[in-house]
Amino acid sequence: MTFKTTALAASALLAGGILALAAPLSASAHIDIDPSSAAAGSYSVLSFALPHGCAGSPTTSISIAIPESVVSVTPTVNPNWSVEKTSTPLATPLTDEDGTSITDRIGAVVYTAITPMADGLRTTFDLSLQIPTDAAGTTLEFPVVQTCVTGSTNWDAHTVDGEAEPEHP
Repeated sequence: MTFKTTALAASALLAGGILALAAPLSASAHIDIDPSSAAAGSYSVLSFALPHGCAGSPTTSISIAIPESVVSVTPTVNPNWSVEKTSTPLATPLTDEDGTSITDRIGAVVYTAITPMADGLRTTFDLSLQIPTDAAGTTLEFPVVQTCVTGSTNWDAHTVDGEAEPEHP
């Protein structure tokens, strides 16, 4: 009888400990980008991980804003999501390696769920792009807007070295 009581007490303590750890971890969950760094001028595939809905509400779309210094982006098809690229005019046209004038860039990539993704599920969105050659030592920011059946979350707060991570980095 003593063993059974001790085992139950240990199980309850373990479950309480897991819940105590899980609550802060779930509150700090945010959209991660992998890799978190890449060499200037290199071609990279950036994976944006979406770990949950908006306060329990299913996700219906995710819009990834592309930094002005990135001209071209190729999104990867994601099953159960449609994908659209939106163009933005360049202030100053560029000329590519073939001598073609480029007057627009991709301003955002929007993935829209065919069926809203339930809270508690995770997916990733991959974008292939070239890191600008003059980006060495700088941080490129890709603000994300997550829209849900009820509400939305703007993942656009700046992270500052030496300061606490913002709520929606």
